[in-house]
Formats: sequence, C-alpha cells, structure tokens
Amino acid sequence: MSQSPALSSARRVHFVVTSVILISVILATGIPGILGYSFMAGLTLPGCGGDADPADYGMAREDIHFPSSEFDADYAGYFIPGSNGATVIVVPTLRSGRGDRMQEIAVYQRGGYNVLTYQSRSCFGTPHSLGYLEVTAVGDALDYLRSRGDVDTGKIAVHGFSAGGATSLMAVARYPTLRAAIAHGGYEDFDAILSDSITPMGLLGIVFRLAAQLAYRQVAGEDISVLNPLAAIQTSAPRPILLIYGSTEVTLAGARAMQAVAPERVSLWVVPGAGHGDYVATAGETVYANEVYRFLDAALATPPGN
Repeated sequence: MSQSPALSSARRVHFVVTSVILISVILATGIPGILGYSFMAGLTLPGCGGDADPADYGMAREDIHFPSSEFDADYAGYFIPGSNGATVIVVPTLRSGRGDRMQEIAVYQRGGYNVLTYQSRSCFGTPHSLGYLEVTAVGDALDYLRSRGDVDTGKIAVHGFSAGGATSLMAVARYPTLRAAIAHGGYEDFDAILSDSITPMGLLGIVFRLAAQLAYRQVAGEDISVLNPLAAIQTSAPRPILLIYGSTEVTLAGARAMQAVAPERVSLWVVPGAGHGDYVATAGETVYANEVYRFLDAALATPPGN
C-alpha cells in the first residue's frame, strides 16, 4: 500500500531535522575538541629558539655542555662566573635556548652569583611538558655543578619564568640540594586553571578540556595532573621560595594561593603595573636587584637542613 503524500512529507521533514540536529551536535562538540587539542599541542610542541650570548651583555661566560640523564645527548649551556661561590640555575622557558631571561641573569651576576643557563629540552626535538619533565634537567645541572671546584654546592638556588617558574618550584621539591627557588609568573595548578577558564562554556568547555588533557597525555606521556606546583610547595619544606608576579597577571590569584600554603617560608612580591615577564623593566633594575639579593642572601646563609 502506498504512503499518503502527507505522511511521506512528514518523514522527510523529520529526517532533515534529525540530520541537521545531529550534524550541529557533531560540529558543536568537534570544533571545541579540535581547538582544545590544538591549544595543548601548540604549547607542548614549540620547537627550539635561539641562544642569547652573555658576552653580548658584557658578561664573561664559559661555553659548557653537561650530560642529560633523559636523552643520549648533552645540554648546551653557559656558566657565568660570579664572585661569592653561590650559584643560580636559570631554567629555560618553553622553547628557549641557553641565555634565556638575560635581564635577570645580569642582576644575579652583578650581585656576585654564578649563573648556569642551558637550552630547553625542546632543542632535542622532543615535546615540552610545561614544567614537569623539565625538572630532570635541573638535576642534571646540579650534577654538573658538583663536578666543578669553584661552586659552593651548599649554596645553589633555581630560578624560572612562566612554565620555567613551575619547573623551579617542582625542582626544589624534588632535589634537596637546591636551597631556594625564585619563580616568576607561573601557574599553580594547570588543570585547575584550565577547568576554571572553560567553566562558563558549559558542555563545550568540557569537550575542550578533555581534548586538551588527551593531547597532553599523547604528546608529553603524562597525565596533566602532574602540572601542580601548588602541591610541590607543600613538599618543599623547609626551603624558602620567592614568587614574583605582576599586578596585572591573570595567575596572580594562584600565586596568592601558593603563598598561603606556607606563608612562613613563601614570599610573594607583586610588582605594581607589571605584566607577564616585565618585572625588571617595570620595577627598575635596582629595586628588582634589592628584592632578589635580600631573599637569596638570607636563604643561602641558612645552614642546609634548616
């Protein structure tokens, strides 16, 4: 029996409407998923940037290499001699080569501190993990410093900016040899920040976050929960920590949360008017230097274990 024209037309309309809804759902969830995956892949696959030479800034330096315990290769770096035997390891930021954060390096060197700066793990052609896997390179740098006769191994601090700041906080928790950490403008819990930022997006935000988590797992080989300097601060006692953030940074609330974990040993200096990375330029070199010298002089004067 043939269908009536009205029934046949209704079924065609139902098919079209159902198809449109299905396609819309696929697009609505697929696009945030692609964006979330691409966002994380872009962060963790930055490539390798170039070096900055301390000699161009009037500082003597040794061209050095030290073995990686992770790769079958050596890290290229610079050792910039100071005058007081104490040393600051400056962690590279994301794709940076050796000599990253030269403004801060110059402040340390003028204050009498040795500085060890080295290239990012991205320069080995591998992904960047946004701070967690990079902690291993800090351990390799410590092994190198132990091999030198001009370094007081009881007076070593670590410094990092952004993802490198997260590395410095996680490194001081892992390596007791490090006596102090200075972290600029980093995150406190990457996955929590990601979750908070996409909450207003509802379901689409959830898809974005799941895709970003998946990308991190596939690219870095770790669960994104490892990106948690806040937890590292809790296990880094009794080592002192100095957090430096600009008053306009979106991660400032996270810095306050990290200080609140252990206010007796975690200091927070908020640079008025500063954004992400321009602390020395905004505060002025003298003000910045006085702040970090005061912290390091006190931190490294304390006998190890106290």
